[in-house]
Amino acid sequence: MKKILLAATILTASFGASAAPVFIFPTCNAFQGECTIYNSSGKDINCNIQLRGMTQKGRPVSSFEYRMLYQGMFAWVRVFNADISDPITSLQGTANCNTIN
Repeated sequence: MKKILLAATILTASFGASAAPVFIFPTCNAFQGECTIYNSSGKDINCNIQLRGMTQKGRPVSSFEYRMLYQGMFAWVRVFNADISDPITSLQGTANCNTIN
């Protein structure tokens, strides 16, 4: 019984030190085709960043990147648009971030 309680205590302590979510909202600029995120959490974080947008002619554009951001660091994520005559008119970004243990 003591071994089971010790194992449960160790598991609880290890889960208490696990990664915590960090909420970051990207700032997007459709004209430049990029979004910026800033780590103001005070901890190092890993982020999955996804951009989705639409061109003037209705063609969808998207980009996905994985970034590690240290404290106070910026990250720029770009969407590639090969057709210059069809500019990006809307762009939205989402960032799913967690602290690094």
